[in-house]
Amino acid sequence: MLSKQKQAGRYSRKKGKVVKLPEKALQAFVDDFLALKGVQFIRIPDRVYQTGLMQGGVPDNICVIPIKGSKFCKCLMLECKTKSQLHGKQVQAAHDQNWAIVRTPEQAMEIIQEFIDA
Repeated sequence: MLSKQKQAGRYSRKKGKVVKLPEKALQAFVDDFLALKGVQFIRIPDRVYQTGLMQGGVPDNICVIPIKGSKFCKCLMLECKTKSQLHGKQVQAAHDQNWAIVRTPEQAMEIIQEFIDA
């Protein structure tokens, strides 16, 4: 018989996978993989945030693929996180814009390939 805490899911929630890869290394991998796959993307450098010109609410990469025969593009909002969680304006923006959050190179490759194939 399960305890009330376990029935309510208090102790059965999965904890995030511990990743030892630095976020900068993951971001560099994602940038290189997107370039290798020929996916156009916008990357706002970290220094823009550090100078205070922008404050959250924008993912690490905004990836776009033109839709053939149309003036529109499909878009992937991709955020790289290793040890930290979303913070500040990122939380609401991630929810509203349906960001893909990756923590490992394998997850990044899977999401990017799924985006290309869609």
